[in-house]
Amino acid sequence: MENDFYYQFEEKFRGDRETILEKLQAYKPFLEGVSEVYPAGNCVDLGCGRGEWLELLGKYEFAAVGVDSDKAMIEACTVHELNVTHADAISAANLLESDSQAIISGFHIAEHLEFESLQELVKQAQRALLPGGIFILETPNPENLSVASLTFNLDPTHKKPIPPLLLQFLIDYSGFERSMVMRLNHDPNIVSQKPLAIANVLAGASPDYAVIAQKKGDLGAMRALKSAFLIPSGITTTALATKYEDDLATQLASMHSVIESIQQSSDASQQLAKTAEERSLSAENKARSAEERAISAEERARHAADLAISSETSLIAIRQSLSWKITAPLRFLMDIFLIKPVSSVRTMLNTAVATAIDVLGKPLSHAMAFAAARPTIFGFFSRIISTFPHLRNHLNRTYAKHQKTSGLPTAQQDLQFAASDYDEMNRVAKEIFVDLQTRKNEKRTPE
Repeated sequence: MENDFYYQFEEKFRGDRETILEKLQAYKPFLEGVSEVYPAGNCVDLGCGRGEWLELLGKYEFAAVGVDSDKAMIEACTVHELNVTHADAISAANLLESDSQAIISGFHIAEHLEFESLQELVKQAQRALLPGGIFILETPNPENLSVASLTFNLDPTHKKPIPPLLLQFLIDYSGFERSMVMRLNHDPNIVSQKPLAIANVLAGASPDYAVIAQKKGDLGAMRALKSAFLIPSGITTTALATKYEDDLATQLASMHSVIESIQQSSDASQQLAKTAEERSLSAENKARSAEERAISAEERARHAADLAISSETSLIAIRQSLSWKITAPLRFLMDIFLIKPVSSVRTMLNTAVATAIDVLGKPLSHAMAFAAARPTIFGFFSRIISTFPHLRNHLNRTYAKHQKTSGLPTAQQDLQFAASDYDEMNRVAKEIFVDLQTRKNEKRTPE
């Protein structure tokens, strides 16, 4: 092929035939609707390129003709036995008979035309279509930021990108009954990505779009294509940006939650550390106090040891003194002739008294009971006996012993009080005490 630059360009950047045929399946609802109204109807594709759209129209049994001004494209269509004509799009549209075509299409030709030429093309298409026929113009979508700033400028024959709203307004202005913008060729899974990346916002919107318009026709023709005009319009950059912000807000909320959880854990750790530090200080203070007490105890023990040593030293000094040695015979004689005999006599007397008390225990107990009932006698008796503690204790034990076996009155404790306090009472108090004691003893004495 001579001068096949544009053909090779499309081969590299537009994609192979199979890829393009797959993308064109998006128009299937419109082809089915038109074939119902105009079976085997005439169709013309302006700027047919390699003929993928003509091939698809043939599968729906339309009588399709392609027009292109590039000879290399015409030769490629001829290889696939497609019906094509070498001409420019505007001239071919002008030559079409009025109300003659079921479908007029132009894929990626609008961006190659000056705006006045585009207006003329739309006007001629509206004239040449059958009532209820459709007009399709597909072009790069400048809503996709990557397309608008980069890939659109990759084709040197492009004039300028056309916003979807402008192209749809132009078509509506030209007298079509209804139209829609169908955004195309995006990744259908992009909206489900979590989280959405900023690259998806920049390049994820539909890279192409088509304005599809229907010429006014009868009720049957309009109804046949009603559902096709309800197809969702694809993905916009605005929708992706909104989803990106929502995902970002969700991420931020999750991060705030994690940070808050970390902060709470940090606060808890700080509190634990503070408590541990306080406990450590308390333990340190207790240890210091214990150490101080131990030092104090050690000092007291040392002081006691010093006193003991001093006492022992003093005792040794006394025993080694001259006076101690001189008085040794005297101490020896006192121990033999005075201390030991006196101790022996006291022991013998205590033993004899205890034996006598034990032998005379019962009479003595009754005598004690008799005296106990008479505070004056008992007071006198107690003052005498208190000077002999050993004798007093033995008498008390004997009385207690015979009290259990002989049923003697239990007035001992009361009389002990009388013995200690009776002499300190005034005359009136003594009379009252003696009267009360007499009455109590009368109640205790069995009839």
